[in-house]
Amino acid sequence: MITRDQALAAISRERDICNHLFTKLSPDSYDYRPGETMRSTRELLRYLSYCGIGGVRGMLDKNFAAWEPLEQQAEAMAIEDFPAAMDRQVQAIREALAPVSDDEFLTRTGPVPGVGPEVPIGEGIVRGVLAWLVAYRMQLFLYAKMSGNPQLGTANCWVGRDPKPRPVEA
Repeated sequence: MITRDQALAAISRERDICNHLFTKLSPDSYDYRPGETMRSTRELLRYLSYCGIGGVRGMLDKNFAAWEPLEQQAEAMAIEDFPAAMDRQVQAIREALAPVSDDEFLTRTGPVPGVGPEVPIGEGIVRGVLAWLVAYRMQLFLYAKMSGNPQLGTANCWVGRDPKPRPVEA
């Protein structure tokens, strides 16, 4: 199974990719909504800014009482502060998991919405928190692409950088 430090590295990488994708958004794309019942880009960014730490705290505390205050805090976030909010979230996750040993990561249990009432913290991080960050990062990529950035490609989504320029055909 994955160690705590490996999970933290994967979460940090998702943060980096999300922050890269944020730089591809223009302010007029924040209200983009691909469908009537879907989140807007603004709502997606706000959700991304707390879903990771909300999941970690919920697992460790064995309840999700912290979720609502995190949601309210995100509602007040200026969208331009998204990268800093993502940085704070990763730091909060690091601090929350710091006292959890690798052994506890594999044996201590907690609830994960959509996964189970009691799963090992490490499994919950992978199947919950990391999966959420990957899924919503992909959604952010698609929103960015559909709202006026057709040049975005695989490297933007999976590596968090602009693709290498292609040679011009003569």
